[in-house]
Amino acid sequence: MTPIRLHMYLLPPLLALGVQAALGGRVQQSSQYTDFQVLSQAVAEPADGLEDLLLTDFADEFDTHPQILQSLRRRNRRLRVLFLLPASIPEADLVKALRAGADGYLLQTATPGELAAAVDAVLDDHGYLEPQVTPRVLAELRKPVHLVRTDDVDVELTERELQLMQLAADGLNNVRIAQVLGVSEKTVRHCWSALFEKTGFSDRTQAVLWGIRTGRAELR
Repeated sequence: MTPIRLHMYLLPPLLALGVQAALGGRVQQSSQYTDFQVLSQAVAEPADGLEDLLLTDFADEFDTHPQILQSLRRRNRRLRVLFLLPASIPEADLVKALRAGADGYLLQTATPGELAAAVDAVLDDHGYLEPQVTPRVLAELRKPVHLVRTDDVDVELTERELQLMQLAADGLNNVRIAQVLGVSEKTVRHCWSALFEKTGFSDRTQAVLWGIRTGRAELR
């Protein structure tokens, strides 16, 4: 298993202790933060071969300042973000959390095994969505197409970018996408960068959700 440098932001103290206990020996370094600037500096420091993972509750600042995760990823492109959501999160907040662009979404009622599975998935670039949340996400994605902004419809993607988005929607990571397309993983990463530049997003989860909402990809 990949050793982790764990960053916890705005997590309740008891929840933070439970997370560390559940991940056990995988966590080589662990820190808790309540100040975003301190967190931002910490993720930018060299990780010495460790995978950087940020666990956080969905807070109002992610809605009012949606560029927060983008700014962290600019400092550390390998940073993976997992939201730990309250089980009773309101529908509106759930949608906001999805739009914030984390790599995974897990309820705070998850078992240690479910937490480990979610961490494995996001570190492997698969993304993760709590099964209990899926029906609510599907309901959001199935809203009428006329709710999509005109600016979204006007974005022109290449055939390769459309293939990339669909394969990601199918659950493939970059390695598998490269195998399917017959290209290198580096080419896949470059394709993602071009796609992010066109859409204004900075991660796969947001891009795929956008693709489904605009009819450029589908759940199969």
